[in-house]
Amino acid sequence: MTHSEIDDPSSGAFGPFLYDLAIELGTLLGSGVTSTADPSGFHGTNSEKSKSVAINVWTYYYKKRFDITKFPLTCAAMLNGRFLQHEGRYVFPDHDYSHMITNTIKHGREYAHKNPPSHLLDRVNAINHVYSKEPIFLEKLKEIGKLEDPDNIFGSFGF
Repeated sequence: MTHSEIDDPSSGAFGPFLYDLAIELGTLLGSGVTSTADPSGFHGTNSEKSKSVAINVWTYYYKKRFDITKFPLTCAAMLNGRFLQHEGRYVFPDHDYSHMITNTIKHGREYAHKNPPSHLLDRVNAINHVYSKEPIFLEKLKEIGKLEDPDNIFGSFGF
């Protein structure tokens, strides 16, 4: 799955819960889950105030979810394009030094932000991490009979 959407956001705030479930499933399948390179609201100037854009969930998970393990993306192909432009300069993730060097050589060293605005750096860092967590919600759903597993997929992971 690469995207999700709630047809009627006014009917309930399921976003973070669904992200948790996806992260738990991604963890069971091998490593975890990461954002797309361009989640909704990523480039928006006033999107910090909106609860309906994905970048705010990823930023919240990156900064405030201490129950979730976060580790930096290191795949060069995935890192490609996961940065922002601000006032003619590039905001790269903290850990993406090789990509930053390549792009600053290509575009000139003066185009890389040395001290980008913290809210922009948080956004860039948020989408450049992989998130994993223990399957506590999946286990609870299975216990109360709300999780179907007809092919016993979870059983193959010891779940």
